[in-house]
Amino acid sequence: MFQSKKQTVSSSEVEANNIIGKGTKIIGDLITQGNIRIDGEINGNITSKSKVALGSGSNLKGNLASSNAEIEGEVTGNIFIAELLILKANAVINGDVSALRMITEPGAKINGQCKVGEAPKATTSLSNSALNGTPKSVLNGKPKERELATSR
Repeated sequence: MFQSKKQTVSSSEVEANNIIGKGTKIIGDLITQGNIRIDGEINGNITSKSKVALGSGSNLKGNLASSNAEIEGEVTGNIFIAELLILKANAVINGDVSALRMITEPGAKINGQCKVGEAPKATTSLSNSALNGTPKSVLNGKPKERELATSR
């Protein structure tokens, strides 16, 4: 009667492909087990255990944590990639980048610090936290005052 339910992820959820089309704007965090392509605008964090592709007209205002990513658009936030990050010629990154491996085409811009060569520690914790329902404020690295007040 009071047994805890263990959350399992089916292979179909991991293989799911998601598309956010051009002209679409999402306000809030986006969390997925599968691949996602974004050609629109996201105001919030993106977390994926698979690949995130940001198209040429895309705009992300928030952090990105995933296994792999290919970016053509603009990101204002920090990027944590566990495996491979590809920055296309039109990519503009306004924030810090941390990735195990990175390919950067001529013309891509990074306005922040860049650390390549080891898997970022934040990717694992961000991905696990987001996929387990951790509040957005923790993903941003800053607890909200409301949360601080309740923890005292």
